[in-house]
Amino acid sequence: MNKTTIVHVCNDSLFNEFIIDQFEQVNPSQNIYLVLTEKIGSPLKFSHPKITTLTRKEVKKFVFNNSIFILHSLFHSNLWFLSVLPKRKTIAWFSWGADLNYLGSNNDETKNLEPITLQHQQKLSSIKNKFYALLERHTHIHKWFYFLRNGNHHPLHIKAKSLSKVDFISTVLPQERPLLNHLKTLKATYVEYNYGYIDHLIRGYSAERDQLSKGVYVGHASFYSNNQIDVLHKLHSIAYNGDILCPISYGEKECANVIKDLNKQLFDNRINTLSTIIPYLEFTKLLASNHVMVLNTIHQQGVGNLLMGLYMGMKVFLNEKGLLFMYCKSLGLKVYSFQKDFNSTTIEDLQEMDLTIKNRKILDHVLSKKVVLQKTLNIVNLLYHTQSTIKELE
Repeated sequence: MNKTTIVHVCNDSLFNEFIIDQFEQVNPSQNIYLVLTEKIGSPLKFSHPKITTLTRKEVKKFVFNNSIFILHSLFHSNLWFLSVLPKRKTIAWFSWGADLNYLGSNNDETKNLEPITLQHQQKLSSIKNKFYALLERHTHIHKWFYFLRNGNHHPLHIKAKSLSKVDFISTVLPQERPLLNHLKTLKATYVEYNYGYIDHLIRGYSAERDQLSKGVYVGHASFYSNNQIDVLHKLHSIAYNGDILCPISYGEKECANVIKDLNKQLFDNRINTLSTIIPYLEFTKLLASNHVMVLNTIHQQGVGNLLMGLYMGMKVFLNEKGLLFMYCKSLGLKVYSFQKDFNSTTIEDLQEMDLTIKNRKILDHVLSKKVVLQKTLNIVNLLYHTQSTIKELE
């Protein structure tokens, strides 16, 4: 058995649970899981007994004492970690989607915003946007301003010299693969990886016990790019008077404030905005209190919510311009267009059981535990083989 340790550079995220579960099943006790923090001993929102927290000053021993690294997204600290990795290491980057935007694969973020959401975003952020637009025209000033404000070099500055180190790259959805073409220095080999298999995603849920209640879930967090604001205006325009769940427990503060205002102005505070993060099993039960799910995002996000909603039998409405819609259609999953199908009639009744059964069969096939763990094992073996080849050439 190969005893080389794989170092996972993670974020303070719920996804760490899925990462640890999968890699411990296929490569037990041969993994280190790191989360970089600003200060020694800083608490994590999503703690786990297998996670080690490190400051940047403490990173050096892990960089030089290990040879295989998986970077679970390339936001902020993880991108910095990649920049300090020396040559002759085996490196995989598992993109989360939003980090592709962060690295500049989508240079016009307004393309991900629907009209009403865009109006609110530009209204509240107009002064800030003008200031940053001015900075971006003066790249040297922008570079140092960003560093002084964030304590990090600008990602566009770091990525130019860092992405060429990556050996393997995966995206959450295959439909995101073309976005990699915008990252000119990235020469990595594409591999398939899934965060979570369906049994793990819907754990705690029982189709026999947990019957769906009536309600509309507007997912999944308070980012403008979720386009929740457009959905809420649509619900108001069709005079929907049922329950609404619209989480704002994390995301952009300005967007969360807009949703709070709309809750008061349009819905008489009927929306459950779920302003705090709750345990996973509690969230699963809360999600099942709805029969309709709306994910109005254009770029990839909220995949876990999407899969849970489909398996539970919710009517799932997606942005027909979005990657989630394209992904579901490519698999033959039954989903609905928010732009064309969402109205007071279509959201009134529960989805037909035969459509739910069809969706479950597809998900059980493509995201079964066996399939997902085999993909995970394939990646582990590939990383070990690559590093072994490097050592033979030394």
